Amino acid sequence: MEKPVIGKSVCRKWILPVLAVLLLIAALIIWQRKKQETEYTIIQAIIEELPYYQDGGMYCFYYGFDQYISERTYKENMLLFPVSQYDGKEYEEVLKTVRLQISKRTIEQEPFFENTADADSKERYDVSVRIEITAESLADGNELSVVGGGFFETNYCSNNFEECRLWNGIDPASANSYSDHNIKQEYSAVQLLEYYRQGLELQSRLVGLYCERQGEHGR
Repeated sequence: MEKPVIGKSVCRKWILPVLAVLLLIAALIIWQRKKQETEYTIIQAIIEELPYYQDGGMYCFYYGFDQYISERTYKENMLLFPVSQYDGKEYEEVLKTVRLQISKRTIEQEPFFENTADADSKERYDVSVRIEITAESLADGNELSVVGGGFFETNYCSNNFEECRLWNGIDPASANSYSDHNIKQEYSAVQLLEYYRQGLELQSRLVGLYCERQGEHGR
């Protein structure tokens, strides 16, 4: 009397469920690829329809509008430091570069169109502004030490870019007037606010265009 072949029976029993799972996985992969292709098409269309901004800066998006970055270079007479290293020269025309970064302090949080937090809370100062100033010799391109060069950073309220605080401080006595002064030598509060508001405008346009393109693709 032959013994039943249990192994073959078990294999047949599991073939259909396994095939079903594999087909489901394949279908999900195909769907995901089509979804990515559709989103890529939408994003490309959005990019083509966005206006060209003449300031030369770059707007970055992560969780909504995240940061604005720009760099500008121009000639300026600057005081060399220390004077003894430069044969007694005090001022020299140099190639000055100013790098600006305006960024949200909390990247996972949407940017504020209006900040309603209390003035004595850290949430009031929701935007960080940082500038880096460097100088190069017009003669040989070497970097020079100058008075007014370096990094300057502080937090601002995005409502006006006038209320400032140290990176971690919220006490009015700790307002970073030194960094604020150096930043405002290069950019006024009105300019900083304009960059920020333009980022919010781009965010709104991206959302609107994305929803519009989704509708066109029947999603």
